[in-house]
Formats: sequence, C-alpha cells, structure tokens
Amino acid sequence: MFHMKNIAIRTTRALGAAIKARRLELGWLQAKLADELGVQRQWVIRLEAGSEGAEVGTVLRALSALGLSIEVGNEAKDTNARSAPASNLDEVFARLAPRQTPATAGSVLQIATKKRVRRSR
Repeated sequence: MFHMKNIAIRTTRALGAAIKARRLELGWLQAKLADELGVQRQWVIRLEAGSEGAEVGTVLRALSALGLSIEVGNEAKDTNARSAPASNLDEVFARLAPRQTPATAGSVLQIATKKRVRRSR
C-alpha cells in the first residue's frame, strides 16, 4: 500500500485532493467516509472539491478518520531544498495549487499519514 508522504497544503483545493487521495488509497467510498463522520455524502463531495465553507472541526475529524494529521508552520525560505525526491503525488499537487498570494506566502499546512487504529463497534 502506498503511504502518502508529508506534503505542503496551501489551498482548500489541495486539501480536498489530499483527502480524496487518502480515501481512495484506503479503498473507501465517499459514503463510507460520510458515515464515519456522521455527515451527508454531499459534504464529502464538497470537501474533496475544495469548498471553503467546510467546518474546521469536521475537517479535522475527516483527517483523523483517514489516518491523516496536520502540522502548521512557517514555510522554509529555500523552497528548492527537499529531504526526499518528488513523488507523482507531489506533481499533482503542484499543478493543483494556484500561485501564492501575499496573504498565503510564508504559510504552510503539512499533512502526514499516521497509523490508523481501528475502533471496535
């Protein structure tokens, strides 16, 4: 199984794409994620499309349900320095992310995969 490496998220669209990629990696349908979160499937569709109106708490629950976590910090000044070679997913997100605006420059949101712990029902 492919494990998503840490990636920088700068837009809601990139966040939605990361969530969708992880959901597909797990083999989950949108309906399963919606059921896990107690929301309608339409909410998941909007989230994956990059809707800016998604509730932060529910987004955090979605990330947790998918075994993802976030880390917020300042972006490194040397953006060419990389600790690992680019993956195909990096290229996808680079194409999806619009150019930075003054409001978003210097800020980064990291998403990382964490080990999923199954809850017994």
